[in-house]
Amino acid sequence: MKLLKRFAIVFAILLAIAAAVPFFIPLSTYIPQIEKLAADKLKEPVKISSLKVAMLPLPHATLTGITVGKAPDIAIQMVTVTPDIFSLLSTVKVIRSIEVEGVTVKQDAFAKISGWTKSDGKPDQIRIGRLLVHAARVELKKSVLGPFDAEASLDQNGGLSEALVTSADKKLQVKVTPIKKNFAIDVSAKDWQLPVGLPLKFDQFNAKGEVSPTQLNFSAISGKLYGGNVKGVATLNW
Repeated sequence: MKLLKRFAIVFAILLAIAAAVPFFIPLSTYIPQIEKLAADKLKEPVKISSLKVAMLPLPHATLTGITVGKAPDIAIQMVTVTPDIFSLLSTVKVIRSIEVEGVTVKQDAFAKISGWTKSDGKPDQIRIGRLLVHAARVELKKSVLGPFDAEASLDQNGGLSEALVTSADKKLQVKVTPIKKNFAIDVSAKDWQLPVGLPLKFDQFNAKGEVSPTQLNFSAISGKLYGGNVKGVATLNW
């Protein structure tokens, strides 16, 4: 019994040391390398304010103060990366999940994002399983959309398999899937008001279309509002 108790104490000490060690490593020295890797992948300048590593509840790294682009086009408050530890010795490193908090995307970034999410057909050395986004906002020229939450799954080549975007009030849901060189988009909403243009409030709204780097084209729109029905098509350019 005493032997078991001593073993438990030793194990607890080793676990505490393992959890504390990363905080004594000057992780700031790795930031320039990470910035360069990200910039090479995105073809845009990337800046990171801080980097921390923790072992509990699962080994993960946290990056804060991230910007992408010169403007910048995208600003992120915090990113948490949780890797599959057993894959670190393999040729392909697996990231279980990437969780993003507080994202601001400017309108000018849309033309670039499409290229970032497309796969070049070659297997990457890093495979990401799931991407979670919380409190994302889109800054248009004359208005702000959001906040939104999003969840995306990626294929083995790093391309987008499917993404689901939901408004914070759960009234709006947008499903995005890759189609040829663009993305198919399926929108559904209830008790929802248009965020731009006329302040129309829909009892029910549905739209299907396709988004490219330069425009959003809805080929079918239907909705119910103010006791009537509406159907049509629409195109939004940027």
